[in-house]
Amino acid sequence: MKMQSIPKYKEIVANLQRQIMSGALREGQELPTYRALMAEHDVTVTVVRQAMQVLQANGVVESVPRIGCRVAPVPVRRRLIGLVLLGFSESPHYLEQIKLLHDELERVRCDLAIKFVAKTDESTLDACGDWTRRLDGVLLAGRVPMWAAQRMVNIGVPLVQIGELTDAPFPAGLSAVTIDLPSLVRLAVSHLVSSGHRRIAFDSGYGSRYYDLLREAFDRCRAEFGIDGLWIFPAAGGSRASGEQIVQQLAEREDPPTAILSEEGGYASRLVELLQANGWPVPERISVLAITASTQSALVRRDLSSILTSTRELILRAVEILNDQLGNSISTVRVERLVARYVPGNTCRVMATPTLGSQTVLISEKTTTNPKG
Repeated sequence: MKMQSIPKYKEIVANLQRQIMSGALREGQELPTYRALMAEHDVTVTVVRQAMQVLQANGVVESVPRIGCRVAPVPVRRRLIGLVLLGFSESPHYLEQIKLLHDELERVRCDLAIKFVAKTDESTLDACGDWTRRLDGVLLAGRVPMWAAQRMVNIGVPLVQIGELTDAPFPAGLSAVTIDLPSLVRLAVSHLVSSGHRRIAFDSGYGSRYYDLLREAFDRCRAEFGIDGLWIFPAAGGSRASGEQIVQQLAEREDPPTAILSEEGGYASRLVELLQANGWPVPERISVLAITASTQSALVRRDLSSILTSTRELILRAVEILNDQLGNSISTVRVERLVARYVPGNTCRVMATPTLGSQTVLISEKTTTNPKG
């Protein structure tokens, strides 16, 4: 039986594929010209063009206008990463931030799926574990106690924690991205002090480790900058001081603060409006500086003076760390602390005459936290 000869264009395809697989032709390297391939294989330009069309259709080579063909980049599989948000039934803030991350996620070839877990208990985390096992990796955020973080680690899917745990430092073996809280508070206090403020109130809440760390950093800054402190607690009930309570406390003091450092941009924005409506014009009578995870949220005033702890940047850095771990055979635990930055606004003013030696007022609250949510 007479054997059929292999079509010439297939010989060219096979020859170039061998060179690419062996490394003789590397990613991005130009292929021999049509004229060179015609001479080497004794074929017409139509045959060479047919071979190039096959290679391009297979994603092996790519055409570059006015240059020719070159070896195409090796395709990288898109990774599916989950963001598990504990303690929230829904979070418009996180959804907003993920939308803003579209271009960056395309760059690192990742798709991000989000799962809200309103109630943090063993049954919900078991269901969450079933979900995460179908993913390449997972990011964990929200109100995360130590036991829940450890349980998620034990699932075996590569994991990076975003933000502080609610009740403990990060356990060994857990990669994390968080904010450098001491430098954040120092940035805020130094900005206010340099503007002449010496009576500075700190408005915080929720009773988690994150807020304890903020308060501790604030206490250290008071000592560093030589400004005294006095606690003012909200009414009984164990919740954060409401704006009405803060206004009442301000009115009762003979030496009210000239500035309030308020955690959470939406809350700080509402506080500004309440102060304005109750005889405390901002910033003419009192300044408000916010610690906020976003300045682009619909809940945050556009003119709010802020210390930005960008959720968007935290998520992106966590995705990059997770991608690195997924791409390496040896996984390295990494804990990174990002630095917050000052975003100027119109809710802080420079004092005409600094009032040295006055008291600093701390408006906050302390609650107990159930480690199982």
